[in-house]
Amino acid sequence: MSGPRLLLDENRSQSWRDNPINSGEMRNAAVTMSQAEYDQWWIARIKARCIVDSNGCWIWQGQKTYNGYGQTSYRSKTLILHRKMFQVAKGIALGRWEYACHSCDVKLCCNPDHLWKGTPLDNQVDCVMKRRNGEQKVTHCPQGHEYTPENTYIHAAKSGRPARNCRACMRMRASSPEYRAKARERQRLRRLAAKHSQVTP
Repeated sequence: MSGPRLLLDENRSQSWRDNPINSGEMRNAAVTMSQAEYDQWWIARIKARCIVDSNGCWIWQGQKTYNGYGQTSYRSKTLILHRKMFQVAKGIALGRWEYACHSCDVKLCCNPDHLWKGTPLDNQVDCVMKRRNGEQKVTHCPQGHEYTPENTYIHAAKSGRPARNCRACMRMRASSPEYRAKARERQRLRRLAAKHSQVTP
């Protein structure tokens, strides 16, 4: 199995090296290109190293990051491919907390028509709406209660991401003597803090 796959990768790499758009002359000429010319050449160079599938995705065949996204160079800087492709092709700058999100959900796709600008929250909501969040595949809590709409409490976690809790488990915890003792202690400490703040000038 590994032999044919390795041979395919070697043939693909060879054809990429032989592509005129990736020739040494073209790479040398890119140094003196205008920004518009360089962007045009860069997009064509990237697409030449992609396989276009039946959904129109440009599947990157080059280097990847540790988490599976395409990675390449742009004017001698190593960057995340799909993010840079969005900025170059769309002419839209992205801030630190702005993402180039995939409408196709294919990490190695760099087709600018499959990319849209969004925040981390937009990206999470898109993931949830498409039921791609790993937590959504869990249908029951650790105690065996089903995550029905009536039994699910949705809230924001400390990270800011949406999280859920089992309401049945929450009721069980709230009715336990240990929970009630801790709740009384918290109330006592809050009253002491409020009293101290009134006394302190």
